[in-house]
Amino acid sequence: MLKSTQENTIETIALVEVGGSHDECLLSQMHALKNSGRRVVLVCTPELKDRNPVFEEYVDGYFITSITGNGCKDVGIMRAAWKFIKHENVSKVVLNTAQGHHVRNLCWM
Repeated sequence: MLKSTQENTIETIALVEVGGSHDECLLSQMHALKNSGRRVVLVCTPELKDRNPVFEEYVDGYFITSITGNGCKDVGIMRAAWKFIKHENVSKVVLNTAQGHHVRNLCWM
């Protein structure tokens, strides 16, 4: 699922939480980033998005994905996430869960 309202003149920050947890970290980050005039795009699972409808007022673009546990398929998912990040002209990526193969694969892109 993809939602985007790209604006090229404003710095864009991507928050990535594909582990499906750490919701508590995201809202304060989004609030601070929006208050500083930045765009926020979120790469997350559908479950995380559904649990947090308040994110809608802070997020300018979404890349919604589910990690499968299948190494080859997950590499493809992270490749698609990286394409979204590039498409959105993201200047910084914040990895809220910095563990696991999927995060490593995203960093290799």
